[in-house]
Amino acid sequence: ASFDFKSGGLAGAPKFPMPVIWEFLLQNYYLTNNKEALEIVNTTLYEMANGGIYDHLGGGFARYSTDNDWKVPHFEKMLYDNAQLVSLYAHAYQAVHTPLYEEVVTETLDFVKKEMMSSEGGFWASINADSEGEEGKYYSWTKSEIQNLLDINKAGIFTAYYQVTDSGNWENGKNILYVTRRKREFAAANKMKEEDFVQILNDAENELLKARNKRVRPTTDTKILLSWNALMLKGFIDAYFALGDPEYLQVALTNARFLEKNMIRKDGKLWRNFNNGRASIDAFLDDYALLAKALIHLYQATFDIHWLETARTVAEYAMIHFINEQSGMFYYTWNEAENLVARKMELADNVIPSSNAVMAEVMYILGQYYAEDSLIKRSTAMLTQVTTEIKKGLPYYSNWANLLGLVTYGPYEVGVMGNQSFDKS
Repeated sequence: ASFDFKSGGLAGAPKFPMPVIWEFLLQNYYLTNNKEALEIVNTTLYEMANGGIYDHLGGGFARYSTDNDWKVPHFEKMLYDNAQLVSLYAHAYQAVHTPLYEEVVTETLDFVKKEMMSSEGGFWASINADSEGEEGKYYSWTKSEIQNLLDINKAGIFTAYYQVTDSGNWENGKNILYVTRRKREFAAANKMKEEDFVQILNDAENELLKARNKRVRPTTDTKILLSWNALMLKGFIDAYFALGDPEYLQVALTNARFLEKNMIRKDGKLWRNFNNGRASIDAFLDDYALLAKALIHLYQATFDIHWLETARTVAEYAMIHFINEQSGMFYYTWNEAENLVARKMELADNVIPSSNAVMAEVMYILGQYYAEDSLIKRSTAMLTQVTTEIKKGLPYYSNWANLLGLVTYGPYEVGVMGNQSFDKS
């Protein structure tokens, strides 16, 4: 009842991407063949990728849409959004092989590498919405600007495809680029071959991007936040699994080594923030949970046991220092934090998954890898406590529901047989 089956996402405005919801429904489709679940996921992903919330020239997603149809964004670009959306589109591509989803993954990761990655391998926090004191000035266009930059044929095709008008489709005569028809439909309506249209469109986009790069760019928040880096690390790994590009795995390894060098201490204790060459602030539960999950993914991509062992060290530190002994859940802050009036527990998902839900998933997976039933029991005990909340408020307990699917259907175990199935040396 809370879904918008026309424009995707949750009903109403503003619209936030909320990737964790669509990850759960994608898993639900994969496990149960629920076509309705896939339908709302596809609607949401298609509408977001074609809306103004997506940067059609430079790649990457803005923070949220101010309207009901993903057209008018709040132009700030957040690392955590782009990280989770890369994972989501990569997973969706694995399920349905839609070329648009592959485009979104590759374009967004190109954007992240160019504009949100430090030379040392860390990912920066965000790119601000404003430039020259005006929100969206860097990203929006007047029709005359486009016509002055492109030849008449390209300008006509580009402005028609991206809904650019003389008076502007936004405010003050400005236009936000968004799409209402699939490329093949637009090409057919304009009596063009699809490949010819795509070539003209790509050329026009490249020319406008070069012009945009000469504008005053919004500033970048160059803090390197551990939990958000963990999400982006996982995003590159998910893209590697989906598309097979070895460069994505190399970027993931570069980031993991940066985090290990600068933000992970030998006993598993973590720093939350890295800025101006130094780490600071003791980490919170989401840092531990999301990093452990990302490192498990890195182990799955490389079979380098070091990353699995590091994930376990990080998780074990959290299990000791963040635990609520009465409930078995975890506090958001560690047990030696100073100046705390009260310690909160984060159970519900928001724009970032619930740290307790991710922690429960990490324990379940580590329990499977290390054959430790105690970890699996702790995980499922946490899950049992939120079953009522899952039923009552599924959109905000989707990561718990995802874990429920994993526990219910169980992981596969693969046996490799034959004379060459082990190292005889």
